[in-house]
Amino acid sequence: KGHSDAVRSVAWSPNGRRLLSGSQDGVTHLWESNSSNQSGWEVVATLQEIQCTFTADNAIESVHYAGRDITSHVSGNLQDWELDKSVTVSAIPGAYLVVSTRNDEPESCRTGGFMMLCSNGLSTASGWEAVGSPDPLTQEQRAGNGTGWTA
Repeated sequence: KGHSDAVRSVAWSPNGRRLLSGSQDGVTHLWESNSSNQSGWEVVATLQEIQCTFTADNAIESVHYAGRDITSHVSGNLQDWELDKSVTVSAIPGAYLVVSTRNDEPESCRTGGFMMLCSNGLSTASGWEAVGSPDPLTQEQRAGNGTGWTA
C-alpha cells in the first residue's frame, strides 16, 4: 500500500515517527513507524487531491469547500461563463463543494446552466445537488449544510 507514481515530496515529523509523502498520483500518505511491518512503516491516513473543472451562466461569485472560502484558489476568469474554471482540493469525508453563481438575465432559473467534472469521477450528471435562490448564501449554506435553501 503506497504510491502508484513518483514520490515528489517527503516531510518528517519532529519526533521522526511519522512522515508525509506526496506523489504525482495526486495522493498524500501519512506514514507511521511500525516495527511489526516488514518495511518498518505503515500508511495510517491517505489524502487525495481532487481537481474540479466547472463553468456556469453567468458569473461565479464564490467557491467554498468544507466551510472555507477558497474563491482565491480558483483558476480561470470567474466572470467569463464561456471559459472553464478549476480548483483542486484535498478530499475530506463529508465535505461539500459549494459554488455560488449569479445570472442577471430574465428567467435565468430556466435558462442558466452549470457544469462540473471532478477527477474522482463526480460530475453534474452523477448526483450533484443543485439549488437556486434569489437570496445570498448564508454561512450555514457556505459550510455545505444545505438547510434553508429556497427554490
